[in-house]
Amino acid sequence: VAGLLRSLHYAVYSRFLEYAELREHDLESLEPWVEPWYRAAAGAFLEGYNQLIQESGLLPTTEEDSRLLLEVFLLEKAVYEVGYELNNRPDWIGIPIAGIQQILEVDSE
Repeated sequence: VAGLLRSLHYAVYSRFLEYAELREHDLESLEPWVEPWYRAAAGAFLEGYNQLIQESGLLPTTEEDSRLLLEVFLLEKAVYEVGYELNNRPDWIGIPIAGIQQILEVDSE
């Protein structure tokens, strides 16, 4: 689940970066839509996933515990991505950094 959510995050942010390189003048108008698109896609996926898996007994019993578990796995994946991007695509380091910031902000709300 965390891997798929991180992939959605990469899909929207990497496309945004590629598009921004081609059309810098559109950057300001597109940027406000990047995060809401990701949150909508991730929310839809999680809602469907939770509906399907809810009765399986595989998830923690409380919503708080489920959220914490997901955040741990998301953070672990994003930290791995930082190392990967530093070694392979330094220009993309902002994607996992944004993911880490987002995870930490959600936790502090």
